[in-house]
Amino acid sequence: MKNTDFDITDIATFTGYNDASYFTQIFRKSCGMTPSEYRILERKKEKQNSDI
Repeated sequence: MKNTDFDITDIATFTGYNDASYFTQIFRKSCGMTPSEYRILERKKEKQNSDI
């Protein structure tokens, strides 16, 4: 997710989920954050690493 600009809805569909809300719910249970929060966090980490 950090390397694509696809909507979370599209990513949910690509991974076999017909309901983006359910995908988000499962993702949150698994990772402790929403897909959008994950994307933001990972992009910040990537930017910090490239600035070093």
